[in-house]
Amino acid sequence: MGMITTGIHSSGTTNRRHMGKYNWSQVYIEARREARNCDSWTELRKVMGMPRRSLKDGLMREFDIEYYEDLLEGDDEIMSSHDLERARNEERRLKEKVRANNWILEAITDGLDALNGFKTNIPRNVTDPVVTDHAIVALVGDWHWGQQTNESLMGEFAEYNTHIADRRLGEYFGEIARVVETTKIDTLYLVMLGDEVEGSEIRDTQTRVISSGIVTQMLQFFSILSSYIEDLTSKFLDLEIKIIGVSGNHTRLTKTKTDVIPTETMDYCGYAYMMALLGRVPCIQFNIAESWHIYERICGYGFYITHGDGIRSYRGLPAYGLIKAGHSIQSCLLVEDKELARRNPDMRASDIRFVDYMVTGHFHSDNMLEDIDVEIITNGSPTGTSPYAAKDLRRAARPSQTILIVNEDGVYCKIKKVLK
Repeated sequence: MGMITTGIHSSGTTNRRHMGKYNWSQVYIEARREARNCDSWTELRKVMGMPRRSLKDGLMREFDIEYYEDLLEGDDEIMSSHDLERARNEERRLKEKVRANNWILEAITDGLDALNGFKTNIPRNVTDPVVTDHAIVALVGDWHWGQQTNESLMGEFAEYNTHIADRRLGEYFGEIARVVETTKIDTLYLVMLGDEVEGSEIRDTQTRVISSGIVTQMLQFFSILSSYIEDLTSKFLDLEIKIIGVSGNHTRLTKTKTDVIPTETMDYCGYAYMMALLGRVPCIQFNIAESWHIYERICGYGFYITHGDGIRSYRGLPAYGLIKAGHSIQSCLLVEDKELARRNPDMRASDIRFVDYMVTGHFHSDNMLEDIDVEIITNGSPTGTSPYAAKDLRRAARPSQTILIVNEDGVYCKIKKVLK
């Protein structure tokens, strides 16, 4: 498919978000070619790797393609990109000429523009069901299984231990099951953001107690987690689950961060252990990162997933640091893909790794920051306020985890599940 015209897009509606991403002449040519082997817009958008609404609206806006059957009409020979662009330019000139010589048409157009706020889009065929792709994205991060925070140190609100963590894990998966049952969505992404266990080799100056060794922590947490995941597959037989995992900093086996790689953390070992426990369940897939981050497309949108401990504040503000990191990550990925595109002229536009959302844990604070082209989502933590956060950072947070619902418009619903 065609090359990208620009890497900058604005937030807001899907049309504005994706307008500058595609060479629509190339999109039209490929859509005409692939439409003959597909049966619907949904199947076509999966083949082309584009959001369904972006594909339909773009072809309607640029080529007046209103129905799927319009892609199948015409000669068997599809004109080249050069001829298509020349034909489009000629059509624009004719339309401009007619518009300039027809003041009645211009007056009507101006009148419609003035009433734009009152227009309602009514579907031509109300009996034809609209098929949309939806997915539930449940963030699972910063459980710090094995950490003990005594009531005498932090008060009853911030008390934390493995018994409390076990209760909150069951409560959270009960909420996930409720969302699946309520929304009838049959695709679930479990995004593991790291720091699932507390570890024992780092942060020895912090005021906390470790209840057990790091291997025991890993076996306990991921065994219980696997049982909850298997319960979901038993309750919802049509549910497809994809588990995505990145490693955190608390599960490393060395005191200094420079001495460890992601595959030598207890997070990574836990993901491998969970793959062994759930490997025979057919509706579960795994995508475990061997680096500190991973890129995933969900409903056509790019999600950059990382634990977040490498992100630093900018001018003393964590929010600025997150936004600055989001732009830097987008630039780095585009530089890599630009070089790939040079080597492979046939590279599809859908293969470009645009970052629409950056998802992190680590900060123990549920938040969503909207910026021009990258939105940052930070997950909460079941531990709530830790002694370190309360004493050194003067920061309080309620124990929580985040559930996102994604469709062709991106993240349109965010649920903050406060854990008791």
